[in-house]
Amino acid sequence: MSRDTKIKDTKRILTGFDYERETQLFYNVGTEGCIPLSKESIKYYADEACLEACELLYDLNIQTLYSNGNVNGKENTNGLAVIGISYDTLSEENKSIVENLIASGVIEDIMDNLEREEGNTIIISVPMNGNDLVGTVSDKLMIIASQFMQQDVLYGRTTEKEIRKSYPQKSNGKYYDCLTFGELTLEELEERIDEEVSRYYSDNEGNLFFTKDLLHKHLIYQEKNTAKNK
Repeated sequence: MSRDTKIKDTKRILTGFDYERETQLFYNVGTEGCIPLSKESIKYYADEACLEACELLYDLNIQTLYSNGNVNGKENTNGLAVIGISYDTLSEENKSIVENLIASGVIEDIMDNLEREEGNTIIISVPMNGNDLVGTVSDKLMIIASQFMQQDVLYGRTTEKEIRKSYPQKSNGKYYDCLTFGELTLEELEERIDEEVSRYYSDNEGNLFFTKDLLHKHLIYQEKNTAKNK
């Protein structure tokens, strides 16, 4: 990231055009968007002005859904540098922080993005101009992002019980196959469940994480939290 570069001289980072490369950087969760496989991957989808704040939020175990900090090369153009955050996967402590930020006018109300199937979202944003420096805009976003607290990883995870809900039992005793829209016997269902569970990373307490990095972050948080409560 070049903090002394003007916003107008930065390139907009777009994803979705190089599937083979992006599958090595992100886990595509559908309704939850693309989750980076590691912190290192964030720079491939966050514009430079948003990068530091997105990385900080990742360290805090908060999911960013999208970001924009670019004016497409236009000089003396005003705009907003924005970062969309998943509200539904915030801890209660961070939801309280959101309420305070809304009350103080720092961010706008919670948005219901049902059309994009992302659930409730909040946006942190700061004004920018094409002639502003990346570092200047980044620092403004960091002031807002740094008000959040570290939490457990509450996104990019599931359980075997949740997976089973995708295969409801039908009146004939068989199970609905959500992948083929057909039917599964009990034996076939158990094979399917075992196959799906094997794709995740488990904390051995029934929680399944979509990426190895999310599991690692969860375990670190749990360890710190346990030590703090002793």
